[in-house]
Amino acid sequence: MILARCTACLLWFSLPALGQVLPAAADTAGYVKGGYGKFTDTFYLGAFTATDSTKIQAYLPATRNGYERAIDYFETPPGRQPHPKRYSLNIIQVHTMRVHGRYYENLFVDDESIDVLALRVLRGPVELFTYAEPQSVPVPIPVPGAGMLVGGASYINTHWYLRRQGTVLKVRRGKFAEQLSAYFADCPALAQAVARGDEHCRFRDTPRLVAQYNQYLESLRK
Repeated sequence: MILARCTACLLWFSLPALGQVLPAAADTAGYVKGGYGKFTDTFYLGAFTATDSTKIQAYLPATRNGYERAIDYFETPPGRQPHPKRYSLNIIQVHTMRVHGRYYENLFVDDESIDVLALRVLRGPVELFTYAEPQSVPVPIPVPGAGMLVGGASYINTHWYLRRQGTVLKVRRGKFAEQLSAYFADCPALAQAVARGDEHCRFRDTPRLVAQYNQYLESLRK
């Protein structure tokens, strides 16, 4: 009976669009531009809790899937005249941040901070967090008469974190099938699909798979 319910869940459930999971609010406060006028982030009125439990309300960034190193914030809306003072808080000093319908948290894996504010993508029996890390790889570029120059190709390295009953698991790309098939062991149909590497059961499909698993767990409670 449980296997049948799990199989049915796997077949019919589909994850809503990310924008539906993380609803936007009409609370745009201002934005900040970097070099050459390039857009860097949009700030909204929100609040964060420091590791010493201090709660601070401020204009906070909320357009990226996680933040590292430090968080810039303002006491008044940025992007206006006169320019407000910019403050900065090291990530290790931040516990949680809530802004623009989004929730970020400094997670701990094996009692060690991951030193980023990860964005919570899904709630439920299993919470899913993500951090999208901008990276680049060297790319050789042939130049006539000058040999080779080395440029860089940018890409996003996505990290996934699962939390169940307070325990956080970092999903490793190279061990994805092994980790998640074990994690979903009580839902055999889903676990076996992940272990086989079926279509739509890959690393990039983690949000959909966790949502399916949560739906299965919720079905057991009915």
